[in-house]
Amino acid sequence: MQPDAGVFPISHWQSVAVARWLRLREADPARAAEFWRTVTAAPDRKWSKAHVKDSTRHWFEVSHTIYLRALENVLGQLETVR
Repeated sequence: MQPDAGVFPISHWQSVAVARWLRLREADPARAAEFWRTVTAAPDRKWSKAHVKDSTRHWFEVSHTIYLRALENVLGQLETVR
């Protein structure tokens, strides 16, 4: 994946999302499994505004603002306290 800008914030928030998912797996395995099923069931839907390029280097380009908003949504879904 190649963002149009903002690599470091994206890397940071992706790491936070993975950590939250791991905590959720421990705290509520059923919710973590359901989240995983929804993400893997339709991965293209989540990034529908991504642009796929005909390139061997950066074939999947995303808008960093759209991607960060999607990550914000994911982080909310992964909250361990509801």
